[in-house]
Amino acid sequence: MLYGMVKTAFDFTVRKEVIKLPNLPASFEGLKIVQISDIHSGSFTSTNPFEKAIKLIHEQKPDLVFFTGDLVNNIADEVDDYIQVLSTITAPMGVYSVLGNHDYGDYMQWETKDQKVKNLEKLKASHGKMGW
Repeated sequence: MLYGMVKTAFDFTVRKEVIKLPNLPASFEGLKIVQISDIHSGSFTSTNPFEKAIKLIHEQKPDLVFFTGDLVNNIADEVDDYIQVLSTITAPMGVYSVLGNHDYGDYMQWETKDQKVKNLEKLKASHGKMGW
């Protein structure tokens, strides 16, 4: 875990895959999708890594962007300082997101079930503020 936090936290990697699907409509030919995941915004103290990653995303000229979970480590507030910079992730056909296991707050001790529910609702609202 320490190796991942120290050595690879900012080691953003672009992997390109060409996917051929039989019977895919011709209108999808050349469609570019960028998939990002596991931002864990609570692990950062600056927007600089996000700016670097977003630049890399934009260089790919995606038609669509999919964010596939773990925007935070545990608490919705962790993303607050990064909403503005993350909202600059754009694509002509949209940016879409789903929640990951960390986003549900299951790794926190909540005083009440209502606190956990409110945390999740706030995190979902953050996705909306970013246009995801």
